[in-house]
Amino acid sequence: MESCECKCTKECVFVPYLPLNKPEKYASLSKVFKMSKMARLLKDIEPNQRQVYVDSICFEAEARLRDPVWGCVGIIRDLKLQLEILKRELKKKRMALEEIQRSIILRARF
Repeated sequence: MESCECKCTKECVFVPYLPLNKPEKYASLSKVFKMSKMARLLKDIEPNQRQVYVDSICFEAEARLRDPVWGCVGIIRDLKLQLEILKRELKKKRMALEEIQRSIILRARF
């Protein structure tokens, strides 16, 4: 496994989860994680959860390569900020809608 640092070979334990036509996935993993450890962890995971594990560590590796300081935490931080902005915007829209509804009700009474 350690001799295979740049691409996943047919003997690699990741082959069922990383297509051979996507060598960049394996390359990302091997740049960020020690592949022998990732392979040991993969073997300890239930077979029906292995694809999720590989997808997750691929996402983490790619995030770390894009942003070496923050990695996934940066993505989570950005999404939380975006969510807060959208919540505030939704609150404003709901308040505006309530105001419109009140004015419609008032007009209907006269």
